[in-house]
Amino acid sequence: MIVKLNEMVIHYAIILKKLLFVVSSIKLPLSFFDNVYNRADQLEAKLREKELEMQTKDEEAAEVIKKIQQVDTDKETAQTQLAETNTKLEETDKRATEVSHYESFFNRYYQINNSRIQKYRHLFEFGYQNRLSDVIESGVHPVELLGPRLEPEGEDQATLESYSECRNLLYEGTDEPLFSDYGSESDDEDEYIKRRRCSKFIDDNSAMEEALSAVYLNSGTLIKMAIIGVELQNVIKVSLRKIYSEYFNLRMSSPVIGAVKSKMQGMKLQIDQLKQELSTKQAILRKEEENKTKAEAEVASLQKRIRQLEDELESTETRLQEATVKLEEASKAADESDRGRKVLENRTFADEERINQLEEQLKESTFMAEDADRKYDEAARKLAITEVELERAESRLEAAESRLKELQSIIHGTMGQLKSLEHQESQAAQREEAYEENIRDLTERLKAVS
Repeated sequence: MIVKLNEMVIHYAIILKKLLFVVSSIKLPLSFFDNVYNRADQLEAKLREKELEMQTKDEEAAEVIKKIQQVDTDKETAQTQLAETNTKLEETDKRATEVSHYESFFNRYYQINNSRIQKYRHLFEFGYQNRLSDVIESGVHPVELLGPRLEPEGEDQATLESYSECRNLLYEGTDEPLFSDYGSESDDEDEYIKRRRCSKFIDDNSAMEEALSAVYLNSGTLIKMAIIGVELQNVIKVSLRKIYSEYFNLRMSSPVIGAVKSKMQGMKLQIDQLKQELSTKQAILRKEEENKTKAEAEVASLQKRIRQLEDELESTETRLQEATVKLEEASKAADESDRGRKVLENRTFADEERINQLEEQLKESTFMAEDADRKYDEAARKLAITEVELERAESRLEAAESRLKELQSIIHGTMGQLKSLEHQESQAAQREEAYEENIRDLTERLKAVS
Protein backbone atom coordinates (compact mmCIF):
# COMPACT_ATOMS: atom_id res chain seq x y z
CA MET A 1 0.00 0.00 0.00
CA ILE A 2 2.78 2.41 0.90
CA VAL A 3 4.63 1.66 -2.33
CA LYS A 4 1.51 2.40 -4.40
CA LEU A 5 0.94 5.69 -2.59
CA ASN A 6 4.56 6.63 -3.13
CA GLU A 7 4.29 5.93 -6.87
CA MET A 8 1.09 7.97 -7.14
CA VAL A 9 2.63 10.93 -5.35
CA ILE A 10 5.72 10.83 -7.58
CA HIS A 11 3.50 10.70 -10.69
CA TYR A 12 1.43 13.69 -9.60
CA ALA A 13 4.56 15.60 -8.62
CA ILE A 14 5.92 15.13 -12.15
CA ILE A 15 2.64 16.42 -13.57
CA LEU A 16 2.82 19.46 -11.29
CA LYS A 17 6.36 20.20 -12.40
CA LYS A 18 5.29 20.08 -16.04
CA LEU A 19 2.41 22.41 -15.28
CA LEU A 20 4.68 24.88 -13.53
CA PHE A 21 7.10 24.76 -16.46
CA VAL A 22 4.26 25.58 -18.83
CA VAL A 23 3.11 28.43 -16.61
CA SER A 24 6.61 29.85 -16.38
CA SER A 25 7.02 29.70 -20.15
CA ILE A 26 3.70 31.46 -20.68
CA LYS A 27 4.58 33.96 -17.91
CA LEU A 28 1.35 33.51 -15.92
CA PRO A 29 1.05 34.38 -12.18
CA LEU A 30 2.51 31.62 -9.91
CA SER A 31 0.91 32.56 -6.59
CA PHE A 32 -1.86 30.01 -7.09
CA PHE A 33 0.50 27.07 -7.84
CA ASP A 34 3.34 27.70 -5.38
CA ASN A 35 1.49 26.40 -2.33
CA VAL A 36 0.31 23.30 -4.14
CA TYR A 37 3.81 22.43 -5.36
CA ASN A 38 5.39 22.92 -1.93
CA ARG A 39 2.65 20.89 -0.28
CA ALA A 40 3.19 18.02 -2.72
CA ASP A 41 6.94 18.01 -2.07
CA GLN A 42 6.38 17.97 1.69
CA LEU A 43 3.95 15.07 1.47
CA GLU A 44 6.34 13.14 -0.75
CA ALA A 45 9.19 13.63 1.74
CA LYS A 46 6.95 12.60 4.65
CA LEU A 47 5.83 9.45 2.89
CA ARG A 48 9.43 8.45 2.20
CA GLU A 49 10.39 9.04 5.82
CA LYS A 50 7.43 6.99 7.06
CA GLU A 51 8.32 4.19 4.69
CA LEU A 52 11.90 4.08 5.99
CA GLU A 53 10.67 4.15 9.60
CA MET A 54 8.26 1.27 8.93
CA GLN A 55 11.06 -0.79 7.39
CA THR A 56 13.33 -0.17 10.38
CA LYS A 57 10.52 -1.07 12.80
CA ASP A 58 9.83 -4.31 10.93
CA GLU A 59 13.53 -5.22 11.03
CA GLU A 60 13.73 -4.49 14.76
CA ALA A 61 10.63 -6.60 15.44
CA ALA A 62 12.12 -9.50 13.44
CA GLU A 63 15.37 -9.23 15.42
CA VAL A 64 13.45 -9.27 18.71
CA ILE A 65 11.55 -12.40 17.63
CA LYS A 66 14.82 -14.09 16.65
CA LYS A 67 16.34 -13.23 20.03
CA ILE A 68 13.33 -14.70 21.84
CA GLN A 69 13.59 -17.92 19.81
CA GLN A 70 17.32 -18.16 20.50
CA VAL A 71 16.76 -17.65 24.23
CA ASP A 72 14.12 -20.39 24.23
CA THR A 73 16.49 -22.82 22.51
CA ASP A 74 19.28 -21.95 24.97
CA LYS A 75 16.88 -22.52 27.84
CA GLU A 76 15.91 -25.94 26.50
CA THR A 77 19.55 -26.97 26.04
CA ALA A 78 20.38 -25.79 29.56
CA GLN A 79 17.50 -27.81 30.97
CA THR A 80 18.65 -30.94 29.12
CA GLN A 81 22.21 -30.43 30.37
CA LEU A 82 20.92 -30.00 33.92
CA ALA A 83 18.92 -33.23 33.66
CA GLU A 84 21.97 -35.10 32.32
CA THR A 85 24.17 -33.79 35.12
CA ASN A 86 21.56 -34.80 37.71
CA THR A 87 21.44 -38.34 36.32
CA LYS A 88 25.23 -38.52 36.31
CA LEU A 89 25.36 -37.33 39.92
CA GLU A 90 22.85 -39.99 40.94
CA GLU A 91 24.93 -42.67 39.21
CA THR A 92 28.11 -41.46 40.90
CA ASP A 93 26.38 -41.45 44.29
CA LYS A 94 25.35 -45.06 43.74
CA ARG A 95 28.87 -45.99 42.70
CA ALA A 96 30.32 -44.16 45.69
CA THR A 97 28.09 -46.18 48.01
CA GLU A 98 29.25 -49.37 46.27
CA VAL A 99 32.88 -48.28 46.65
CA SER A 100 32.40 -47.62 50.35
CA HIS A 101 30.79 -51.07 50.68
CA TYR A 102 33.76 -52.70 48.90
CA GLU A 103 36.17 -50.74 51.09
CA SER A 104 34.52 -51.88 54.30
CA PHE A 105 34.44 -55.47 52.97
CA PHE A 106 38.17 -55.47 52.19
CA ASN A 107 39.00 -53.93 55.57
CA ARG A 108 37.03 -56.64 57.36
CA TYR A 109 38.62 -59.29 55.17
CA TYR A 110 42.17 -58.12 55.95
CA GLN A 111 41.43 -57.89 59.68
CA ILE A 112 40.14 -61.49 59.66
CA ASN A 113 43.23 -62.70 57.78
CA ASN A 114 45.56 -60.93 60.22
CA SER A 115 43.76 -62.57 63.14
CA ARG A 116 44.05 -65.98 61.47
CA ILE A 117 47.74 -65.62 60.78
CA GLN A 118 48.51 -65.63 64.49
CA LYS A 119 46.92 -69.11 64.83
CA TYR A 120 49.37 -70.80 62.46
CA ARG A 121 52.67 -69.87 64.14
CA HIS A 122 53.17 -73.45 65.27
CA LEU A 123 53.89 -74.54 61.70
CA PHE A 124 57.30 -72.85 61.74
CA GLU A 125 58.35 -75.11 64.60
CA PHE A 126 58.34 -78.02 62.13
CA GLY A 127 59.65 -76.01 59.16
CA TYR A 128 56.56 -76.24 56.91
CA GLN A 129 56.31 -73.45 54.37
CA ASN A 130 54.77 -75.24 51.39
CA ARG A 131 51.13 -75.33 52.48
CA LEU A 132 48.22 -72.89 52.13
CA SER A 133 48.43 -71.96 55.83
CA ASP A 134 52.15 -71.19 55.44
CA VAL A 135 51.37 -68.92 52.51
CA ILE A 136 48.69 -67.08 54.50
CA GLU A 137 51.20 -66.45 57.33
CA SER A 138 53.62 -64.63 55.03
CA GLY A 139 51.33 -61.53 54.95
CA VAL A 140 47.98 -60.19 53.94
CA HIS A 141 48.86 -60.88 50.30
CA PRO A 142 50.23 -64.41 49.75
CA VAL A 143 52.39 -63.47 46.75
CA GLU A 144 55.07 -61.16 48.18
CA LEU A 145 58.08 -63.34 47.43
CA LEU A 146 57.37 -63.57 43.69
CA GLY A 147 58.90 -61.51 40.89
CA PRO A 148 57.41 -58.18 39.75
CA ARG A 149 54.06 -58.47 37.93
CA LEU A 150 53.01 -56.45 34.87
CA GLU A 151 49.91 -54.28 34.99
CA PRO A 152 46.83 -55.84 33.30
CA GLU A 153 45.52 -54.59 29.97
CA GLY A 154 43.19 -51.59 30.05
CA GLU A 155 44.61 -50.25 33.33
CA ASP A 156 45.76 -46.60 33.32
CA GLN A 157 47.79 -44.67 35.83
CA ALA A 158 45.67 -42.58 38.22
CA THR A 159 45.98 -38.81 37.94
CA LEU A 160 44.04 -37.33 40.89
CA GLU A 161 45.85 -37.16 44.23
CA SER A 162 42.77 -38.06 46.23
CA TYR A 163 42.22 -41.10 44.05
CA SER A 164 45.86 -42.20 44.46
CA GLU A 165 45.54 -41.92 48.26
CA CYS A 166 42.41 -44.07 48.19
CA ARG A 167 44.19 -46.57 45.95
CA ASN A 168 47.14 -46.82 48.32
CA LEU A 169 44.73 -47.29 51.22
CA LEU A 170 42.75 -50.09 49.50
CA TYR A 171 45.49 -51.88 47.58
CA GLU A 172 48.66 -51.39 49.54
CA GLY A 173 51.13 -54.05 48.58
CA THR A 174 49.24 -55.62 45.63
CA ASP A 175 52.06 -54.92 43.17
CA GLU A 176 54.59 -56.99 45.18
CA PRO A 177 55.95 -60.42 44.01
CA LEU A 178 53.16 -62.70 42.83
CA PHE A 179 54.02 -66.40 43.43
CA SER A 180 56.85 -68.95 43.70
CA ASP A 181 57.27 -72.68 44.11
CA TYR A 182 55.86 -73.73 47.49
CA GLY A 183 56.38 -77.44 47.14
CA SER A 184 56.37 -80.31 44.67
CA GLU A 185 54.06 -83.19 43.87
CA SER A 186 56.63 -85.74 45.10
CA ASP A 187 56.50 -84.52 48.72
CA ASP A 188 55.14 -87.21 51.10
CA GLU A 189 53.37 -86.97 54.38
CA ASP A 190 55.61 -86.58 57.40
CA GLU A 191 55.45 -86.89 61.11
CA TYR A 192 53.65 -83.59 61.59
CA ILE A 193 50.62 -84.67 59.54
CA LYS A 194 50.47 -88.10 61.19
CA ARG A 195 50.57 -86.55 64.62
CA ARG A 196 47.92 -83.97 63.78
CA ARG A 197 45.62 -86.73 62.54
CA CYS A 198 45.75 -88.46 65.88
CA SER A 199 44.91 -85.28 67.82
CA LYS A 200 41.31 -84.51 68.88
CA PHE A 201 39.61 -81.10 68.70
CA ILE A 202 37.05 -79.83 71.12
CA ASP A 203 35.87 -76.79 69.09
CA ASP A 204 34.45 -76.90 65.54
CA ASN A 205 36.31 -73.70 64.58
CA SER A 206 39.62 -75.03 65.81
CA ALA A 207 38.99 -78.32 64.00
CA MET A 208 38.24 -76.45 60.74
CA GLU A 209 41.33 -74.29 61.11
CA GLU A 210 43.50 -77.33 61.74
CA ALA A 211 41.98 -79.05 58.73
CA LEU A 212 42.77 -76.08 56.54
CA SER A 213 46.28 -75.84 57.97
CA ALA A 214 46.90 -79.54 57.28
CA VAL A 215 45.82 -79.39 53.65
CA TYR A 216 48.79 -80.44 51.54
CA LEU A 217 48.84 -78.46 48.30
CA ASN A 218 51.23 -79.02 45.46
CA SER A 219 52.94 -76.34 43.37
CA GLY A 220 50.51 -76.34 40.39
CA THR A 221 47.30 -75.87 42.38
CA LEU A 222 48.86 -73.15 44.54
CA ILE A 223 49.98 -71.19 41.46
CA LYS A 224 46.53 -71.44 39.90
CA MET A 225 44.84 -70.23 43.07
CA ALA A 226 47.30 -67.34 43.41
CA ILE A 227 46.76 -66.28 39.77
CA ILE A 228 42.97 -66.42 40.15
CA GLY A 229 43.10 -64.33 43.32
CA VAL A 230 45.39 -61.74 41.78
CA GLU A 231 43.26 -61.47 38.63
CA LEU A 232 40.14 -60.98 40.76
CA GLN A 233 41.92 -58.22 42.67
CA ASN A 234 42.99 -56.61 39.38
CA VAL A 235 39.43 -56.66 38.02
CA ILE A 236 38.12 -55.06 41.20
CA LYS A 237 40.96 -52.54 41.11
CA VAL A 238 40.18 -51.45 37.51
CA SER A 239 36.46 -51.11 38.23
CA LEU A 240 37.13 -49.09 41.38
CA ARG A 241 39.53 -46.79 39.52
CA LYS A 242 36.93 -46.14 36.84
CA ILE A 243 34.26 -45.43 39.46
CA TYR A 244 36.55 -43.04 41.36
CA SER A 245 37.64 -41.25 38.16
CA GLU A 246 34.03 -40.68 37.08
CA TYR A 247 33.06 -39.61 40.61
CA PHE A 248 35.87 -37.05 40.90
CA ASN A 249 35.33 -35.79 37.34
CA LEU A 250 31.70 -35.07 38.19
CA ARG A 251 32.70 -33.50 41.51
CA MET A 252 35.15 -31.30 39.60
CA SER A 253 32.42 -30.34 37.08
CA SER A 254 29.91 -29.34 39.78
CA PRO A 255 30.51 -25.58 39.06
CA VAL A 256 29.05 -26.25 35.61
CA ILE A 257 25.62 -26.77 37.22
CA GLY A 258 25.82 -23.41 38.97
CA ALA A 259 26.90 -21.76 35.74
CA VAL A 260 23.96 -23.33 33.92
CA LYS A 261 21.54 -22.10 36.58
CA SER A 262 22.96 -18.59 36.47
CA LYS A 263 22.76 -18.67 32.68
CA MET A 264 19.10 -19.72 32.87
CA GLN A 265 18.33 -16.84 35.23
CA GLY A 266 20.06 -14.41 32.87
CA MET A 267 18.04 -15.83 29.98
CA LYS A 268 14.82 -15.30 31.90
CA LEU A 269 15.76 -11.67 32.52
CA GLN A 270 16.60 -11.24 28.83
CA ILE A 271 13.22 -12.72 27.87
CA ASP A 272 11.42 -10.24 30.15
CA GLN A 273 13.38 -7.34 28.69
CA LEU A 274 12.69 -8.48 25.14
CA LYS A 275 8.98 -8.79 25.89
CA GLN A 276 8.94 -5.22 27.21
CA GLU A 277 10.78 -4.00 24.11
CA LEU A 278 8.30 -5.88 21.91
CA SER A 279 5.34 -4.20 23.62
CA THR A 280 6.90 -0.75 23.15
CA LYS A 281 7.64 -1.50 19.49
CA GLN A 282 4.04 -2.61 18.95
CA ALA A 283 2.74 0.65 20.43
CA ILE A 284 5.04 2.62 18.14
CA LEU A 285 3.79 0.62 15.14
CA ARG A 286 0.19 1.44 16.05
CA LYS A 287 1.01 5.13 16.09
CA GLU A 288 2.71 4.81 12.74
CA GLU A 289 -0.38 3.14 11.27
CA GLU A 290 -2.54 6.03 12.49
CA ASN A 291 -0.18 8.51 10.87
CA LYS A 292 -0.32 6.46 7.68
CA THR A 293 -4.13 6.70 7.55
CA LYS A 294 -3.91 10.47 7.99
CA ALA A 295 -1.39 10.70 5.15
CA GLU A 296 -3.67 8.64 2.90
CA ALA A 297 -6.53 11.08 3.54
CA GLU A 298 -4.30 14.01 2.64
CA VAL A 299 -3.25 12.20 -0.55
CA ALA A 300 -6.92 11.75 -1.54
CA SER A 301 -7.56 15.47 -1.14
CA LEU A 302 -4.49 16.20 -3.22
CA GLN A 303 -5.73 13.89 -5.96
CA LYS A 304 -8.88 15.97 -6.29
CA ARG A 305 -6.82 19.13 -6.50
CA ILE A 306 -4.53 17.58 -9.11
CA ARG A 307 -7.50 16.67 -11.31
CA GLN A 308 -8.56 20.31 -11.35
CA LEU A 309 -5.04 21.31 -12.28
CA GLU A 310 -5.01 18.79 -15.14
CA ASP A 311 -8.10 20.48 -16.62
CA GLU A 312 -6.36 23.83 -16.44
CA LEU A 313 -3.24 22.24 -17.94
CA GLU A 314 -5.08 21.22 -21.11
CA SER A 315 -6.13 24.83 -21.70
CA THR A 316 -2.60 26.09 -21.23
CA GLU A 317 -1.00 23.51 -23.56
CA THR A 318 -2.35 25.32 -26.66
CA ARG A 319 -0.76 28.54 -25.48
CA LEU A 320 2.41 26.62 -24.80
CA GLN A 321 2.63 25.40 -28.40
CA GLU A 322 2.47 28.96 -29.76
CA ALA A 323 5.08 30.09 -27.27
CA THR A 324 7.37 27.19 -28.18
CA VAL A 325 7.29 28.14 -31.89
CA LYS A 326 8.35 31.68 -31.07
CA LEU A 327 10.97 30.33 -28.68
CA GLU A 328 12.48 28.10 -31.38
CA GLU A 329 12.89 31.04 -33.78
CA ALA A 330 14.55 33.13 -31.09
CA SER A 331 16.78 30.24 -30.07
CA LYS A 332 18.00 29.77 -33.65
CA ALA A 333 19.07 33.42 -33.88
CA ALA A 334 20.77 33.17 -30.50
CA ASP A 335 22.60 30.01 -31.58
CA GLU A 336 24.04 31.72 -34.69
CA SER A 337 25.30 34.66 -32.63
CA ASP A 338 26.78 32.26 -30.10
CA ARG A 339 28.67 30.40 -32.83
CA GLY A 340 30.32 33.61 -34.09
CA ARG A 341 31.24 34.63 -30.58
CA LYS A 342 32.76 31.22 -29.82
CA VAL A 343 34.90 31.33 -33.01
CA LEU A 344 36.37 34.71 -32.07
CA GLU A 345 36.98 33.58 -28.50
CA ASN A 346 38.79 30.46 -29.70
CA ARG A 347 41.09 32.52 -31.95
CA THR A 348 42.01 34.97 -29.19
CA PHE A 349 42.59 32.10 -26.77
CA ALA A 350 44.96 30.35 -29.23
CA ASP A 351 46.92 33.59 -29.80
CA GLU A 352 47.31 34.15 -26.06
CA GLU A 353 48.54 30.58 -25.55
CA ARG A 354 51.12 31.02 -28.37
CA ILE A 355 52.41 34.27 -26.81
CA ASN A 356 52.73 32.63 -23.39
CA GLN A 357 54.68 29.71 -24.86
CA LEU A 358 57.12 32.04 -26.63
CA GLU A 359 57.68 34.04 -23.44
CA GLU A 360 58.41 30.87 -21.49
CA GLN A 361 60.86 29.68 -24.18
CA LEU A 362 62.68 33.05 -24.03
CA LYS A 363 63.01 32.82 -20.26
CA GLU A 364 64.36 29.27 -20.49
CA SER A 365 66.94 30.19 -23.17
CA THR A 366 68.26 33.18 -21.16
CA PHE A 367 68.51 31.03 -18.06
CA MET A 368 70.38 28.30 -19.96
CA ALA A 369 72.88 30.86 -21.41
CA GLU A 370 73.61 32.30 -17.96
CA ASP A 371 74.03 28.82 -16.56
CA ALA A 372 76.47 27.87 -19.35
CA ASP A 373 78.63 30.98 -18.69
CA ARG A 374 78.76 30.20 -15.00
CA LYS A 375 79.75 26.59 -15.63
CA TYR A 376 82.51 27.69 -18.06
CA ASP A 377 84.05 30.01 -15.44
CA GLU A 378 83.96 27.26 -12.81
CA ALA A 379 85.56 24.75 -15.20
CA ALA A 380 88.42 27.15 -16.05
CA ARG A 381 89.09 27.82 -12.37
CA LYS A 382 89.07 24.10 -11.55
CA LEU A 383 91.46 23.41 -14.47
CA ALA A 384 94.03 25.93 -13.15
CA ILE A 385 93.80 24.43 -9.67
CA THR A 386 94.24 20.88 -10.99
CA GLU A 387 97.35 21.90 -12.98
CA VAL A 388 98.99 23.31 -9.84
CA GLU A 389 98.05 20.19 -7.87
CA LEU A 390 99.43 17.99 -10.68
CA GLU A 391 102.85 19.69 -10.48
CA ARG A 392 102.93 19.23 -6.71
CA ALA A 393 101.92 15.57 -7.04
CA GLU A 394 104.72 14.92 -9.56
CA SER A 395 107.33 16.40 -7.21
CA ARG A 396 105.96 14.29 -4.36
CA LEU A 397 106.06 11.20 -6.57
CA GLU A 398 109.74 11.73 -7.37
CA ALA A 399 110.59 12.15 -3.68
CA ALA A 400 108.59 9.03 -2.82
CA GLU A 401 110.37 6.95 -5.46
CA SER A 402 113.78 7.96 -4.12
CA ARG A 403 112.66 7.17 -0.58
CA LEU A 404 111.29 3.80 -1.76
CA LYS A 405 114.66 2.86 -3.26
CA GLU A 406 116.42 3.73 0.01
CA LEU A 407 113.93 1.66 2.00
CA GLN A 408 114.34 -1.33 -0.32
CA SER A 409 118.11 -1.28 0.16
CA ILE A 410 117.63 -1.07 3.94
CA ILE A 411 115.13 -3.98 3.82
CA HIS A 412 117.58 -6.18 1.90
CA GLY A 413 120.25 -5.52 4.53
CA THR A 414 117.91 -6.26 7.41
CA MET A 415 116.70 -9.49 5.76
CA GLY A 416 120.27 -10.78 5.60
CA GLN A 417 120.78 -9.91 9.26
CA LEU A 418 117.51 -11.65 10.18
CA LYS A 419 118.53 -14.82 8.39
CA SER A 420 121.89 -14.87 10.21
CA LEU A 421 120.13 -14.27 13.53
CA GLU A 422 117.66 -17.10 12.87
CA HIS A 423 120.55 -19.44 12.09
CA GLN A 424 122.29 -18.43 15.32
CA GLU A 425 119.05 -18.90 17.25
CA SER A 426 118.61 -22.45 15.91
CA GLN A 427 122.20 -23.29 16.87
CA ALA A 428 121.65 -21.85 20.36
CA ALA A 429 118.48 -23.93 20.75
CA GLN A 430 120.37 -27.09 19.78
CA ARG A 431 123.08 -26.26 22.30
CA GLU A 432 120.45 -25.63 24.97
CA GLU A 433 118.88 -29.03 24.33
CA ALA A 434 122.28 -30.69 24.54
CA TYR A 435 122.98 -28.92 27.83
CA GLU A 436 119.63 -30.02 29.22
CA GLU A 437 120.34 -33.64 28.29
CA ASN A 438 123.73 -33.43 29.97
CA ILE A 439 122.10 -31.96 33.09
CA ARG A 440 119.55 -34.79 33.17
CA ASP A 441 122.26 -37.41 32.84
CA LEU A 442 124.27 -35.79 35.60
CA THR A 443 121.24 -35.56 37.90
CA GLU A 444 120.43 -39.23 37.28
CA ARG A 445 124.02 -40.21 38.01
CA LEU A 446 123.95 -38.11 41.16
CA LYS A 447 120.75 -39.82 42.30
CA ALA A 448 122.28 -43.22 41.54
CA VAL A 449 125.41 -42.37 43.53
CA SER A 450 123.45 -41.05 46.48
